[in-house]
Amino acid sequence: MYPYNLNLTSTSDYFLPFSRQAVYSSMQPLSIELSISNRKSSHSRIPLAPQYTIENDLLVENDCIQLEFSYEEIFSPYFGSILTIIHAPDTPRCRNISAEAVQVTVRLPVQSLEDFSSNEGRNPTMTQFIIVIDFVKTPARSKRLLFDQFHSLNYPENGFIWKDNILEDPDEEPFEWLGDHLFTNFQSLYHRLSRRGYFLETLNQPLTCFSAVNYKALLLVDIEDYLSEEEMQKLRIDVEMRGLSLIVVADWYNKEKLDKTNYLNTGTFEDWKPFMGGSNVPTLNALLEPYHIALGQGVFQGAFKMGERKVEVVSSSEIIKFPKGGYLISPLLQVQIEASHEDSNKVKSGGAVRQATGKQRRTPSSRHVPTIGILERLPGPEFENSGAIIVMTDSDCISQ
Repeated sequence: MYPYNLNLTSTSDYFLPFSRQAVYSSMQPLSIELSISNRKSSHSRIPLAPQYTIENDLLVENDCIQLEFSYEEIFSPYFGSILTIIHAPDTPRCRNISAEAVQVTVRLPVQSLEDFSSNEGRNPTMTQFIIVIDFVKTPARSKRLLFDQFHSLNYPENGFIWKDNILEDPDEEPFEWLGDHLFTNFQSLYHRLSRRGYFLETLNQPLTCFSAVNYKALLLVDIEDYLSEEEMQKLRIDVEMRGLSLIVVADWYNKEKLDKTNYLNTGTFEDWKPFMGGSNVPTLNALLEPYHIALGQGVFQGAFKMGERKVEVVSSSEIIKFPKGGYLISPLLQVQIEASHEDSNKVKSGGAVRQATGKQRRTPSSRHVPTIGILERLPGPEFENSGAIIVMTDSDCISQ
């Protein structure tokens, strides 16, 4: 097994950022994929389900940790993988339990199919791997943040998804190869927030599958997939009535640019058209429409300072509508693609886009571009318990 020992405690740095991931009741499932190698046989079989033991009587007694496994029963040549999912059910007793360096041992039988005629082949070899975790008391809601991973798309599984930087040569590598994740391109964000005492979790399910009362804020960062109508309705209720704050981080989107772009796939010899730009601005506009917030189709780049920090903007959209009472930060940025407000994402319900009619022009000019919008609370007495809404127009500034 590799790794045969996975240390997720705060005392280890080897498997960062996994090494800083505590486990606690009601958290989102934590997924870890491990590799299996059997050098004795090119074809192997896992005949029985893995078994695990938890070396902490209090956690076992209250069933505070549960493991789920996903794998192919037969794997070849020589290598396979097993996905291990750690669940921490939401129960009152588990929420108040704290235990350091809890060892979870998983035992996995592996059968060598090419040596099946011998006793060694018929009798599975038992292999094992160990996961060491810190089980902590469930953090306060004010310290829990949820990162939406479910709506991140990538090439080639989801088609031609254009990467976030529109300036790079599209003939060289135009695709969003790796998608987005807290543990990869947003790892610096994860570490910065963790050092400040926040607990970040990753949502790998639709937005209808989490309880807003557990979280201070939901981060919709650089999403490419469409939100369903059910997800939008649920999320609006969470923001308006359950005090969930919403942090939206977009990227560039320009429909005319997408329509005019083709890419020759040398594997299939087909012309591919982009399914989506840097992020799905139409579906974000559909979500934010009741709050009089909208993003446009212009594309911008540049840099500006916030306090002592320099913020790099690579390929940004712009905020073209924001409600009274909110705050806008509008730095001077260079225009990559100018688009009229009439062009900018006329969105129907459900995220569909009407055909753009206006003309755009490339220009080296600069102007002040609304890039960050902050709405501390929804206006109106009926929303006195609402969460905040923060909108940013470029994801590169939070991955630096």
